[in-house]
Amino acid sequence: MSQLLQAGPSLTMVEGPMAGLSYGLRRPSAVVGRDPRCDVVLPFASVSRRHARISRRDDGFVLEDLGSTGGTLLNGEAILGPSPLRDGDRIGVGGFLLSFSGPQVVPNPWIPGTPAILSERETTETGEMALIGVQAEQKLAAILEISRGLAGALDLGDVLEKALDALFSVFPAAERGLVLLEGGGGGGIAPTAFKLRDGAQVAPAVSRTIMEYVLSKGRAILSVDVTTDDRFVDSKSAAEARIRTLMCAPLRDSERRPVGILQLDTSDPHARFTGDDLDLLVAVAGQVTLAVNNARLLERLHEEHRRLVFLAEVGDRLGASLDVEEMLRGVAELSVPRLADLCLVDLLDRDGAIRRVAAVHADPAKHSMAAELLRRDPPDQAGADPVAVALRSGRVESGGLADAGGAGASRPGGGGRSSPLGMGIGSWVCVPLVARGRTLGVVSFVVGEGRHPLGPDDRLAAELMSRRVALAVDNARLYQEAEAASRAKDRFLAVLSHELRTPLTPILLAASAMLEEDEAPTRSTLEMIRRNVALEVRLIDDLLDVVRIGRGELDLKMEVVDVHDVLGRAAEICREEVSASGLAVEFELAAASHHVRADPARLLQVAWNLVCNATKFTPPGGTLTIRSSDGPPAEAGRPPVTLVVEFRDTGPGIEPALLRRIFEPFEQGSPGLRGRAAGMGLGLAISRAIVEAHGGRLTAQSGGRGQGTTFRIELSPVPFPGRAEGSTSTAPRPGPGGVGMRLLLVEDNGDTLRFLSMALRRRDFDVVEAGSLAEARAALARSRFDLLLSDIELPDGTGLELMREAIAAGTTAGLAMSGYGSDEDVQQSRAAGFAEHLTKPVDLRTLEEAIRRVARPDGRTGPA
Repeated sequence: MSQLLQAGPSLTMVEGPMAGLSYGLRRPSAVVGRDPRCDVVLPFASVSRRHARISRRDDGFVLEDLGSTGGTLLNGEAILGPSPLRDGDRIGVGGFLLSFSGPQVVPNPWIPGTPAILSERETTETGEMALIGVQAEQKLAAILEISRGLAGALDLGDVLEKALDALFSVFPAAERGLVLLEGGGGGGIAPTAFKLRDGAQVAPAVSRTIMEYVLSKGRAILSVDVTTDDRFVDSKSAAEARIRTLMCAPLRDSERRPVGILQLDTSDPHARFTGDDLDLLVAVAGQVTLAVNNARLLERLHEEHRRLVFLAEVGDRLGASLDVEEMLRGVAELSVPRLADLCLVDLLDRDGAIRRVAAVHADPAKHSMAAELLRRDPPDQAGADPVAVALRSGRVESGGLADAGGAGASRPGGGGRSSPLGMGIGSWVCVPLVARGRTLGVVSFVVGEGRHPLGPDDRLAAELMSRRVALAVDNARLYQEAEAASRAKDRFLAVLSHELRTPLTPILLAASAMLEEDEAPTRSTLEMIRRNVALEVRLIDDLLDVVRIGRGELDLKMEVVDVHDVLGRAAEICREEVSASGLAVEFELAAASHHVRADPARLLQVAWNLVCNATKFTPPGGTLTIRSSDGPPAEAGRPPVTLVVEFRDTGPGIEPALLRRIFEPFEQGSPGLRGRAAGMGLGLAISRAIVEAHGGRLTAQSGGRGQGTTFRIELSPVPFPGRAEGSTSTAPRPGPGGVGMRLLLVEDNGDTLRFLSMALRRRDFDVVEAGSLAEARAALARSRFDLLLSDIELPDGTGLELMREAIAAGTTAGLAMSGYGSDEDVQQSRAAGFAEHLTKPVDLRTLEEAIRRVARPDGRTGPA
């Protein structure tokens, strides 16, 4: 028997996703590359198909690059030609690092002497051996054949099956072959594969005594006669199996820890293994070790890939809805059967009660059981059910049959050992949903009795999934709370607007009616009332505009607008405020391109705000200069790319600190001329938002105290469309008057009803009054009307109902009046059949123009 062992050369992956993977270099020349036909295959895009070659030369090995794309590195340096290799050299290929181990000759610690019962071998560091001194050439050839067979096996079961088949062909005396491996998650050593010469499928008994001896010593052993071996005479399993001769070799992981055993034995007293057989088994064990490690590494890579794919699908499902229960049902459906047979989801409601929101089983035959679990009473929060325990502790609860010991309260879902319901539980994991330090619920994963139990990888996947679920649930709830708060705020503002607008309508109508009287002695007082009502309406509109802007719902009705015309109209609207403040308004309108695509009403709102702003802050005798100019063109001879409009006043100016926040909502700035803040501080914020919604800019400049302020608007001009031939003025045409037009006026506010009907009758309309939905229905039943003029909010119903009934009764046109004026309110009115929606307070001029728009040219109403 030789006293030396020789370990062949090898490459070991040092870094990257396949770290720890070893490749034996059994041929004189080995090619490294991406091509599957290479001796060392690295299946990565950064590696060339035939990247590098390691060849045996004289007494050593050389490395050469085969014209690869990225080159080959040796100890960090690019090689330019064949370079000698030494033990421990680092080879860089396509961004991956491999370590070269040269052949090693080591002493053989087992030298047979007297006829010992027990023989032992040390295993080499690399696990691949080319033994010297084995006399049977057939067995040496078998090593090569086994190596080739294992090299193509990537599945662990396939590796072990091929190894046992090859050993049985090499060792005809072997009656049993066993492979015992540590569980993939670090569990105890257990039989993983076996083979019996007689073909039986019953797993053979395993001697714990022999197994522990091999693992503790880390040595291969040969027991010529187990029955007389002092080490194993107490092994009942060996005695029951009638084992006479056996040999075992340890299997090691990539860190050289013994993690398994390869064992062959026989009960035939005349067929004993020899020391040469043990040497051969050690060699095969080294090959099996490499194959097992590679298969397990590939298994881990596949498992990690499956986990990432699963988590990505969970993320997609969580992002598909903001409805918490729909989201959780989708996640439960994804979890079976990937993680478990049954998935339960329990949530804590805001009142602290447990509520089951999902129960999904992988087996369609047990869907009724899952439905029953969904209807069941939730577990007692103070009880020992794992769901309740996980909710209280915020920690993962897990176990199986051995852990539960038959205690009903120790299994998810309540009930006894077979809980939930008739399902025998093999293993389970209850993962709490924790976000921002609060436990929101529990996701339970259950595997049935007799199925492969949940392992550490499954638990990790369950925990990773549950973290994502917890964040999604928390975010969805926060979003729902924010949406509810936003809806409550919008509803509050809408109701506030309605309640503020409604009493203004009779005031405005009364003032307008009195102003129509000749020689009204209180005309100046009535004009003041009308102006202040208009101001109050503007403040209400500003509040609603802030809400619309914040929600991104600012509605623009775009058309080509003459900006110079808008500026003139703004000054005219503010004429009384300008006159009262002693402000002089001067125009310097020099822009040649002064048309833009805009919403004319919104652009007028901006100009009105800026003019009014100047009247508030500029002292009497001051000046507001409104200028327009063309910005520089992008190219010579081309139209200007910017229309610039400036509002420059001679007021007190704005300090630099205030200038930075002047466009923020509710920023009131310095007190006005009357010693208090002017307005609510919304005008400039709204104006900037409107300009930006048109794709423009609104900025402010001031030299500081006493230097005045300039507000600058920049917009993109468009070509002037001109006037089409035969076109007429867009001013409202004279209406047909009210002669012969029969109106049904429905309004629950008595003052508004009285003044509005009086004003309409003065205009020769035939008006029938109704103060409720019931009165309006009675009027419709008695007579036909040309036009319905109705409030929306009525004490016994809505004007929307009334409009639908009026259309059915033959009244084909209607105008809605309401203190609610949001886009949604307008859409609802139009959907009910109203031609237009007027927001209170409504003055007589606006109402008359609306009636003219709805009235047909022949004096009738309805669609033309």
